[in-house]
Amino acid sequence: MTINPVSQNLERRFKDVVEQTNEYSFFLFLSDYINYVLSVPVLVTIINAVMKKRDDEYEKVAQLEEATIKELRQNKKKLLKIIENNKVGPDSLTHITTISSGVSESESVLKTLELIESGGLHVGNFHSDALEHYLWDITVSLSRQNPSWVKEFIVANKPSNNTYSEYFFHLSDTIDKRREEVKRIGQAAKLELWGAFDRLLNFQKASIEARNNTNFMEVLKKYGNQSRNYLESQGAANITHYSEEIKKLINMKYSRTLDSTIYYLKVVDFTSDVKRINSYILEELSKQDLPTHQSLSLKSICLVTPSIAINNSIFLVLDDRFEAPIRFTAKNQSGEETAIKKLHDIAYFVDAPGKKVYYNKRLADNINNGLFKNKRINQYLKTNKYNKPTLVQKSENNTLVLKNEIPVKTMLVNAIPSQSQSLYIDKTR
Repeated sequence: MTINPVSQNLERRFKDVVEQTNEYSFFLFLSDYINYVLSVPVLVTIINAVMKKRDDEYEKVAQLEEATIKELRQNKKKLLKIIENNKVGPDSLTHITTISSGVSESESVLKTLELIESGGLHVGNFHSDALEHYLWDITVSLSRQNPSWVKEFIVANKPSNNTYSEYFFHLSDTIDKRREEVKRIGQAAKLELWGAFDRLLNFQKASIEARNNTNFMEVLKKYGNQSRNYLESQGAANITHYSEEIKKLINMKYSRTLDSTIYYLKVVDFTSDVKRINSYILEELSKQDLPTHQSLSLKSICLVTPSIAINNSIFLVLDDRFEAPIRFTAKNQSGEETAIKKLHDIAYFVDAPGKKVYYNKRLADNINNGLFKNKRINQYLKTNKYNKPTLVQKSENNTLVLKNEIPVKTMLVNAIPSQSQSLYIDKTR
């Protein structure tokens, strides 16, 4: 029976995710799952095809927003000309709908408008929404002094839709189209497959920031600067919230914390997303002519140590066969850390101090090839007709990271089956 190794690995990693019984482990394995997906070119191609639908939706909004702003700015010029020609004092232009923007009511409407236009004042919404609100306030204020000044913006025979003026004002043809498009996309994100992919990709970006312990505001600024408008900035906000809650989950796991409330990382929601994604990817893979092999591949490598502080021994376990550990030393006779110790640092489940391993060609070769020269490991691969996996690769940051062809995990002896724990006594001490 031929087996697609990508589908096999994907299914195994998916199973690891959904079988977890606590929040910390669930999101830890979810991160591993996404890392694997993003490391396999054929899977990235599938993701990109789905996410193009989101990108196309976002592009529609960006174009409508650009058209709306252009239209409103043309009308702003007309209103400013009316103010200039009729020598209207700035004090007669009052805040109406813009009072709630956090600006003092005594602040000039025109001054605040220019602050928003120049970027000196942040608005927590689409720029066109803020611009329209200020222009509407100016139009209402002018109409109270002389309706004929703003007759161009009055819709005849249409009743007022507010309590501030007897007129119905129209300042943009496209803003309602843009608003409707945003509402529709908001619904689509909850129902379409691209919404599930988007949430998981945002979670993975947040995992990286949490691993680097990036400050809340730095995360928000980093991804917010990549956003063209308010709709796209929602992704930046989600990444920021996810990052903070990942840090909180780590604190809940490894230290005391009084704050254990999780608002954004809901296991039930992400479980639904990963189930939909996994099913879709497997279905797409079944349509493609991918390489297959006749036998199962090595399922996993587990590096077991007696304690967090590694003294001398690291035990390597193949395919969760805890009854057959293979002992390695953490340091060689010269006192230098061995390849197995470096692999343990790379695979460590949290970004602890001193665990980063910088790329070195010789070290990478020792991990990817040298370890498999061990007599017992080599025999195991030959007996089962397994291909040798590549364990690590060079990252963009010039560090060694897991390649994720197979899971490489770290564990403590007290976490393995009790009947096998006696095999892990360090007899060199």
